[in-house]
Amino acid sequence: MDRRLPERDQSALQILEGSHLTEDALEVYSLGRLSSEEDIAVVEEHILVCGYCQTRLEKMDGFVEAAVAGAKLVAANPAPDKSRNYLPIAIAASAALMVFLPGVFEQNNQQASIDLVAVRNETKLTAPAHQSLNLKPDLTGLSATAYDWELSRIDGQVQSSGKLDLNSGRLVISGLDAGQYWLRLKTAGQQDVLREFSLSVK
Repeated sequence: MDRRLPERDQSALQILEGSHLTEDALEVYSLGRLSSEEDIAVVEEHILVCGYCQTRLEKMDGFVEAAVAGAKLVAANPAPDKSRNYLPIAIAASAALMVFLPGVFEQNNQQASIDLVAVRNETKLTAPAHQSLNLKPDLTGLSATAYDWELSRIDGQVQSSGKLDLNSGRLVISGLDAGQYWLRLKTAGQQDVLREFSLSVK
């Protein structure tokens, strides 16, 4: 069975928009549905000289391949059967698609793990900007049963706060802008600072 997308009206297809190929043109070309020799020539000549559109086409090709693979998994089990578990099929198809979604998952899933050391002066501990940070403050010598934490910029502006997960001893903070930060650890419900950690984000 042909599970490809239905033919679209190519008479209305716009090939170029500004100095780059349109998304529709890339999709139709990637699917092998671009029938006009003149349009094919325009697309291929542009791809030869445009690195940006080369990258877009590679991602489009990957997405199409993943979509076809997912469709084949579903096609292999066309009849609904309540006694069968279709979860593995759904997971496999979703995983294949996520691999090729442009840059979203690969960036958001990155996480930097950093062990913090308490200091009162400048520190060489650094972390990458705009990335999820998994921080582990040093609790050596502390005996409280619960801790609050507060992250502020060097100018004192509080960026975020929360409670420390004692099971893991770690806390996760969303990507920060470049700059110098202080992480202050307090006994839960109290204002006195037990530890102060310096972190340079670059």
